[in-house]
This record gives sequence, structure tokens and C-alpha cells, in this order.
Amino acid sequence: MAGRRPLSTDAPGFRRRAALPRRGHPELTDGVSVPQLSRPRTGRVLAGVCAGLGRRFGLAPWLVRAIFLASLLLPGPQAVLYLVLWILIPAEG
Repeated sequence: MAGRRPLSTDAPGFRRRAALPRRGHPELTDGVSVPQLSRPRTGRVLAGVCAGLGRRFGLAPWLVRAIFLASLLLPGPQAVLYLVLWILIPAEG
């Protein structure tokens, strides 16, 4: 490791990344509102799990539903996971 220089932020082609909003504790979010994970009362198809996940992560509900339906073609416990999320994710309100 001898002879290696530390990386310099002044090197050509180096770009600083913009600071990402911090999630989690409300005092650390710098005023960024992050929706809580809950199953909405409106816009749900079956139990609102896909709509709630979409709203929480900023995705369209139809996209989350399409990904879930496509995942059903693969082997795995997707249907069981949906049922578990239905039980664990609280209803809105």
C-alpha cells in the first residue's frame, strides 16, 4: 500500500453527489415528508397492499401490481408474502 496517494476531490472528472434526504427519525429528514406505510381506504383492488407500497416508495400502484403479478410466474412464496403484508401493514385512518 506504500506509494498510493489518497483520492483527491480536486481530481479531474470528480463530481460531488448531492446530499440525499435522510429517512427515519422525523428530526433527521430536513423537512422532507415521507409517507407512512399503510393500506389506503381508496384506490385499493384487493387489500390495498400494492397501493400502500406504491404510495410509500413513490411508485404508481399499477406498477407495483404489475410487478407482483409478474412475480407470481416465478417460484416462491409471493402469495404468502402478500397475505402476511395484508396482516402486518395497518389500514389507513
